[in-house]
Formats: sequence, C-alpha cells, structure tokens
Amino acid sequence: MQPIVAIALAAHDGFKDAKKVVPEYFTWHVFMNPARRPQLLREAFKSVLKLFIVAILLDAIYQWEVLHWFYPGEALIVATILALVPYIIFRGPAQRLWRYFLSRKNDKHGS
Repeated sequence: MQPIVAIALAAHDGFKDAKKVVPEYFTWHVFMNPARRPQLLREAFKSVLKLFIVAILLDAIYQWEVLHWFYPGEALIVATILALVPYIIFRGPAQRLWRYFLSRKNDKHGS
C-alpha cells in the first residue's frame, strides 16, 4: 500500500511542479544552484516529511494489528524503503510526463 500512496503523491506533486514550471525534482543541477538551494531543500523537506509521517502511521497501524506491538526502528526502515524511495524515484519522471501533456494541451488550444 505504501508504494502506491508514495507514487500517487509523487504524481500529484509532479503535476503541481509542471504547472508552476519549476525545475525538475531532485536533480543535480537544481541543487548546484546556491541561490535557490535553501528554498528547494525546504520545499523538498516539507513534501517528503508529510509522506514520511503518513508512511510511519500506516506501518504503525499494520504493526499493531498484525504484531500487536510497535517497533519504531522497523517503522523508520519500512517508511524509508516503501515510501521515500518510490517518491523520490517517481516525482521527477511524473513532472516530465505532466509537462509533456500540458505542453501538448497548450499546443492544441493555441493552434
């Protein structure tokens, strides 16, 4: 469940990025720009933090229902692997895909 939620949030955030025409998420050239780096890191942290909290809550519920106990270390590992990794991997491609569809839509309406 967590990877699906992470990919859906990545697609949603990628769509918002494509509409705002911001640089692609989590690429070297974005973080190498010292003027924008603090703002970009803040935005990245904010979006990833929400996802990470939701992933830990989902894992806590799962652990409580199945194991009848909560293991915080396991929750951190599971949230990182099942939520953060897919989110980081899919947000950039989702943004490129949305940007492509938005540009095609604008080309059709502009013609």
